[in-house]
Amino acid sequence: MKYHTGFTSIELMVLIFIISIIVAISMPDFLSWRSNKEFNACIRHSVSIMRGARMYAVKENAPALVLFDSERGTIRSFVDRSRSNTWEPGEDMLIGAYEIPHSIDVRSNFPLISGEGDIWKFRYNARGAVSRAGTVTFEGPNGRNASVVVAQSGRIRID
Repeated sequence: MKYHTGFTSIELMVLIFIISIIVAISMPDFLSWRSNKEFNACIRHSVSIMRGARMYAVKENAPALVLFDSERGTIRSFVDRSRSNTWEPGEDMLIGAYEIPHSIDVRSNFPLISGEGDIWKFRYNARGAVSRAGTVTFEGPNGRNASVVVAQSGRIRID
């Protein structure tokens, strides 16, 4: 008598059914993990750009601006060598820029740049302080919120 090794079609169908159940159970956890990771990365990049602006303001002995553009979904910081309060590519020194993921909303109570849409700004002086304290709030797709608070001394903390 010859014995054939291998799987029968019923055994193969049972295996595929078990794998599909495992994937269906784990998929929601994977998706929420991914959105949480994206949200946390956005906060870290934003704080890093803000801290870099403070450091360069002191180092260059010149004002450094941080701009939050909610329409384009970007954060940009630069040393304002031209003293124009806007990004001048030929004169100003770019410190950092980050494109915020589309799934994350940004709001702030910093002053808006007049005539430029929804662009908030704050400025570090040469001592690393800001003229007015404020908060930048990030809202993720799953309702998760985080606030980055900039004290008047220039210190940054995440709430």
